[in-house]
Amino acid sequence: MSRPPALPGQRLLVVNKGPNQGQPGDSSIMLFDLATGRLRKKLATEPGPHEVMVSPNGRWALAPNYGLQVQGTPAATGGGDSLTLVDLVREEARTLRLEGWYRPHGVEWLDDAHVAVTVDGKGDDLSSGYVLVVDVTKGEVERAIRTGEPGTHLVRRSPDGRYLFCSNIQGRSFSRIDLGSGEVKTLKTGKGCEGFDFTPDGKEIWTGNLEENTISIIDVATFTEKQKLASPGDKPIRFKFVSPNLLLVGNRGSNDLSFIDPRTQQPIGRQLKFELSRFGDDGPVLDQSSVPMQIELSPDKRYAFVGNSHAGMVSVVDLKARELAGYYLAGFKPDPIALYAAPP
Repeated sequence: MSRPPALPGQRLLVVNKGPNQGQPGDSSIMLFDLATGRLRKKLATEPGPHEVMVSPNGRWALAPNYGLQVQGTPAATGGGDSLTLVDLVREEARTLRLEGWYRPHGVEWLDDAHVAVTVDGKGDDLSSGYVLVVDVTKGEVERAIRTGEPGTHLVRRSPDGRYLFCSNIQGRSFSRIDLGSGEVKTLKTGKGCEGFDFTPDGKEIWTGNLEENTISIIDVATFTEKQKLASPGDKPIRFKFVSPNLLLVGNRGSNDLSFIDPRTQQPIGRQLKFELSRFGDDGPVLDQSSVPMQIELSPDKRYAFVGNSHAGMVSVVDLKARELAGYYLAGFKPDPIALYAAPP
């Protein structure tokens, strides 16, 4: 692969989840200049930052620190209880503590001062997920909404701003939260419900049930499952709509990217395989999955950036040619990524 394409005025934020206990490496956030392709700065975080999102005004980025261990194990074994708030102008980070709440993961900005964050639970009870509303200016939890589902993982706000939608991995379900009343409704979808995205018109949600290789299409207005499709790739884990006629799906099991036409619900051409070499002692060897995860788009939607967690890199995909256009070397398990405009 060649050097990634230059995108003047844009920057790439890469979150490295870091190792579990006993593994080398560290947890960090890397800031790349997409005009030069160079690393600007690397900021340390607490263990296990798992997602990231930039605020509406472009000033801040927030990464929840999930901790060292996997879902379902006691918090005492390494569960995180903090958020990393990055000032994208000063390129500095500070830690916000979530007193009594453990394993924060998904994040969605509600305005420039408030975020919705999913957590596995509180105290010793990590069996029922919650969504917290946090004031990042004060570092305080203002509201806690219980989903009642284990493994509440990713969260997004509906285009009309009325609801939050959450995927629940262990719950094999999808939840809708009314931001006004706090009412929670849950819909069973499939085993391993995780990544999802809204169609450009906001009328549907497409979500992957990665442990059964299916895709659920949810009607936003009625909150019902309209249809369930067979996934063209193995373990569909992340979704990103480019346009009404193009959906990108990252497949963790088959180590590739699917191109799907939502109108026909059929794949477009062949899937793009991530044939990546091993980077570092703990990266994947050839013929093993690089674990393609988060997908972000350049402002003109010409390129897709894909976090290849187990390869220690972020791939850049040319969406016109449907081929790899370059890559950025990152740290240990780069998964969450975000693009943002360079500050003036």
